[in-house]
Amino acid sequence: MTIKIVLKRLPDDEISNKINVKEGGQISCVDSEIVFVEIPVRCKFCNTENALKAESFEVVESHEREMGAEFCHSSHADGECVKCKKHMELKIDLWEYPVGALLFEKDFIEEIENCEYIEDSK
Repeated sequence: MTIKIVLKRLPDDEISNKINVKEGGQISCVDSEIVFVEIPVRCKFCNTENALKAESFEVVESHEREMGAEFCHSSHADGECVKCKKHMELKIDLWEYPVGALLFEKDFIEEIENCEYIEDSK
């Protein structure tokens, strides 16, 4: 199961990384900002594979832990199925802990409307 995370380097705003991340994968995001995350989904109506793009991540939760702060970055992704045009939507969270390390787990994806996360995408 793989999602694609695109980061930009701060402060010059150049794309620094385009990373495919499997569940349980952790990536470095030091001095970077999330540009978008592409999530593979299957339409629940016609079973067609699609990709939804989550942008505009916001920190919605934070906690102090042993190695510093832990942050939850959250965003929604939506779009139309490429085949049947049904609306699809999901919510994704990426956890950052320690600071500068993003973690992805399939449990961080909430399927909201007409789609399911593809665990074994191409």
